[in-house]
Amino acid sequence: MGRHRRTDAGRRLTREVLSRRFKAAIGAGESVAAVLIPIIVVSVLALAATMGWFSRNVIPDGEYLLFLEYVGSHTKMLLATFLIFVGIFAGMILALIHWGGNALDRSDDSAPGRRVITRINRGVDWVLARWWRLSALLAVAWSPLIVGQFPGTSNADLVMQAREVLGDRGEIDYPPFNVYPIAHYLVPNDEVLLSEHHNALLTLMYGTVLGKSLEHFGSFEVGFIILTMSQLAITLIAFGRASELLSRWVTRPGARSLFLAVLILSGFPTALWAVAIAKNPLFGAAFVWLIALAFDHVRSRESPHWMRALELVLPAVMALNSAKFAQPILAVLLIMVLIAQVSWAKWRVALAGLALPILLTQLVVDIGIAQEKIIPGDPMAGKGLQIQSMALTLKERPGALSPEDERALNEIFDVEMMIEGYQPRTMAPVRGAGFREGAYQWREVTRQEASEFNGIWRRLALAEPDMVVNGALLTSYRFFDPFTPASDNRPSITNDDSIQTLVITDGATLSDDFTNLERRETLHEVANDLSTDEWLLLPTNGVARTVVVILLATAAIILRRPAAWIWALPMALHCGVFLLSPLDSSGRYALGVTYFMPFAILAFASARSVGSAMAGSGPVESDTEAAASTTTLGKEQDKPLKENR
Repeated sequence: MGRHRRTDAGRRLTREVLSRRFKAAIGAGESVAAVLIPIIVVSVLALAATMGWFSRNVIPDGEYLLFLEYVGSHTKMLLATFLIFVGIFAGMILALIHWGGNALDRSDDSAPGRRVITRINRGVDWVLARWWRLSALLAVAWSPLIVGQFPGTSNADLVMQAREVLGDRGEIDYPPFNVYPIAHYLVPNDEVLLSEHHNALLTLMYGTVLGKSLEHFGSFEVGFIILTMSQLAITLIAFGRASELLSRWVTRPGARSLFLAVLILSGFPTALWAVAIAKNPLFGAAFVWLIALAFDHVRSRESPHWMRALELVLPAVMALNSAKFAQPILAVLLIMVLIAQVSWAKWRVALAGLALPILLTQLVVDIGIAQEKIIPGDPMAGKGLQIQSMALTLKERPGALSPEDERALNEIFDVEMMIEGYQPRTMAPVRGAGFREGAYQWREVTRQEASEFNGIWRRLALAEPDMVVNGALLTSYRFFDPFTPASDNRPSITNDDSIQTLVITDGATLSDDFTNLERRETLHEVANDLSTDEWLLLPTNGVARTVVVILLATAAIILRRPAAWIWALPMALHCGVFLLSPLDSSGRYALGVTYFMPFAILAFASARSVGSAMAGSGPVESDTEAAASTTTLGKEQDKPLKENR
């Protein structure tokens, strides 16, 4: 018996030693990150802003900035501009650090006698105490935009998705897999139209709803309205729930009031995206909900209820079926949640809520592809940065490829068309998209020939590294320059794409111009006007919101704010995805980050300990045992301002 007790004690001691070493390793890594990440972030943002300023003010119209060549010819001007932007972004981070120091951990920021401010703060606390109150408030505040956009908007993607489910391959002149395009070596030789290009399960759901509408009502209108209102409801619920989960950890009423004001004002263009039937805004809403759930999960000390696992499943499934890149992001989020917690009960919830959706969603798609019921996505769709940098290099440096590589590349892309079609803003003229033929040889290319692309690009990058870097910078800087108007900063409508006359099935077309067209077009004209002025652009530009999220995440890592990595790393991964594989510089690819901007204020402002809070904030749990913060992964586990549900 004594020997068993000594053995158990030894095991506990070993676990404690390993735990201390693990925490020490994490702490050391965070110390290094707190130094390196601000340098990287400020440098990247300053570089993007410098390139944007030069492109608008120095480079003649119709030309594009070869940045590395300008470094040699305009060194002083570039360096001065770069340093100015370094000072601006570094100053912003320092201001956030000043605001986010110990001030955020104090429980009250209201001065005696400021009754109006106190009442406003108490009203904000009441709204944020229940998710449905915030959702209802947003519905009312955004109602002019929502009503103005009724019955919602669509684009060519929805038409093609409906064709995939409802169309007959033998009767369609131009099937969807030729519109995207998907290489024919990936397309089974039968009647299948459903593809993974826009996520097969989401496409199946869209097509089924529209098909039932056509069957029962003779048109797609009712189904279209159902899809629009469903996506709006998902967005409002996700925002309401994320607000409730994150605000419970914020003890400063001023921070909560700032969040609510920013969230309401962000309705332009967020409310427009909320009623646009597309995968990107759906992913954005699900992403916000997931991050808030993960944040609350790692900070809470209460034993999780099984309903938390179910709640994790809902946004996880939506995210996985609305964006292909969601899978690696959710996998990283799951790993971080497991690292941040040592409770088996919390591990079970995280595994059930995140791991199961990842595995099951992938399994269903893989089975569909293996059974030739789903056409897989074309791998070239995820090589935007490589294709664009290659096209620029070949345009500026003829003969950069060896004869062998040029012959091999010609089997994948028409090299002459690739050179002629290059545009820095979009990959569409090179790869082809919509009904425009590009340089991509998607009809003839084989699997073996396509597999040679990465090797060709790698050898070109080694031979012409400066030009490949120029191409990468030209493709990506617009995502981080807040003064560069992003294309598609608001959702497009079918009239923009001129596809309202395309027949989906049985002579039926999908057009969103059957009602309220004048009011919708007025809203879009206002959005376009805002996008043409550098200063009016800032309040509505998705790029500016992306930059704000990056700055808040950087300051949070420097200050080691509670659970900072839980939200900062997924945001960084999301940024990496839309940098590496963009079709164009459209703001819709960054909606997951731009949607999170108001919520980043709450995550950044969360207190290290919520043992006490200001008067009037609602029920507060006193917790004298709350430990001091040890790492930003969320080891400091406290009770929130009110009990978890």
